[in-house]
Amino acid sequence: MLEIRVRLPEGGAQVVQVAEDGDPLHEIVAEALGEPPESLELVVGVTSKTHVAAGDKRTARELGVSDREVISVRRLASAQQETTAPPPLRRRRPRQRQNQMQEQRAEESVGDTRETIAKNLVQAFQGGPRDNVSVFLRKATRGFMNDAHARRDAIDRYAAALAGKFEVVRPERGNASNGSSNEARAEFVSIRYAPEKGSKWKQDSVKLLSRTILQVTVRYVLTVDDQDCAEAAREKMRPRELALHSPNVFWSLAVVSAEEAQQQDHEGGETSLEDALRRLCPDLDWEFLSARRRDKSAKAIQAEETAQKLQLEKERRKAEAEERKRKRSAAQQARQNMGAGEKRQRRLQQQADLTALKGVFDNDAALVRSIKMGLNLSTVLELAAVPEGSLLRVARKAQPEATPAQASTWLHRAKTEAAATSFADILGNDEAVAAALRDKCGVTTPHDLERLRIPGRTELAVEMTGKSEAEVRSWRDRAAELLEKHPILKGIRSRG
Repeated sequence: MLEIRVRLPEGGAQVVQVAEDGDPLHEIVAEALGEPPESLELVVGVTSKTHVAAGDKRTARELGVSDREVISVRRLASAQQETTAPPPLRRRRPRQRQNQMQEQRAEESVGDTRETIAKNLVQAFQGGPRDNVSVFLRKATRGFMNDAHARRDAIDRYAAALAGKFEVVRPERGNASNGSSNEARAEFVSIRYAPEKGSKWKQDSVKLLSRTILQVTVRYVLTVDDQDCAEAAREKMRPRELALHSPNVFWSLAVVSAEEAQQQDHEGGETSLEDALRRLCPDLDWEFLSARRRDKSAKAIQAEETAQKLQLEKERRKAEAEERKRKRSAAQQARQNMGAGEKRQRRLQQQADLTALKGVFDNDAALVRSIKMGLNLSTVLELAAVPEGSLLRVARKAQPEATPAQASTWLHRAKTEAAATSFADILGNDEAVAAALRDKCGVTTPHDLERLRIPGRTELAVEMTGKSEAEVRSWRDRAAELLEKHPILKGIRSRG
């Protein structure tokens, strides 16, 4: 059998099963689509297309159709016109009817889902294909069954210990012991006990602890410092929970309790494992054994987790607010603590800039004021970058008789003063170093400092100034940055 995909004229496709040597392909497709044969035409192939009309008796093998091949269907125009009926009028259903249909579809969907899950579960245990669903279901069911068996065994252990229906089977050839004395030993034994239901006794292979080791173990578990761990340990120390989580400790406690009962001549009576724990470590707090166990529901656990998250978020926001407040206070304090020395230094720098500008314009205060306001500048370095025409235009507002020659002279003075001021700033206003560089190396401008990169000049500057090579290199680097930022200083130099 072949499976072919039939592409419909109105869109979509339908899978049709076809026998290779059976009925004609055209009749099979028409019957599968429920259409009259004379109204359909098949198109087989992609590059070389074959048109199959009604009455064509060729089979799928004769037409060369392969498995999972896609063929197209065309409806003939005449037949379409004859069979096409006007679309039926759509009437709005009452809202109640729509709601009922939605509920019915939802119930059918739930039913389909349950049926699918049931089929998958049955298939998983019948040795079906090992797909992801089957593997997951087998693993989940195996874990559930193992947990159920473990809890059933724990219930039987507890009931047998209370009724005294258990016996210790020790090996015949010696015991594995962890100590030299009988008071501190642990031996591997088998415990046979009667189940709560049924007649066949069960058996556990456990490590039986002596009274001393059992006492140390219980004391260690119940004296942990962490509160959460201590609460979990107390819950697991209940005899019912011990039967599930630690058969070794449970059977050791049951044997100790039985021995105490025999010594007190309580043969045949039921023993209390809780009392045995109290007698084992009388100085510990055993109130939780008589208190009702309170298991938190999933909703309560989720509420606790949500409350903890909210508390942590609240503390985080509070810490962030305190940090922002501290930073604002520190910044405000820093602004308030701006010393008089810094303010004085700023005033001295402004006064020095004003003096330099006055020196360029021959101490003409009105001209300096007009230049500063008209060109919006405050230093000679900014003045040095002003075009000559702009300077002349602004200067004529204060001195109408100013000439281009005067503007050129003012710019030359500004460039020279800017170079000298920048040179001093790079050297940290160290007059001795500046004098040594000027007199012995011929270096007086930032351009000269930048040219110390030429081989031999850095070593000469180090020798003449007595500074380290790293410091001289820092002068050179700062000069290079300044020349890149203010290209007007590149042309001002004292040596070639």
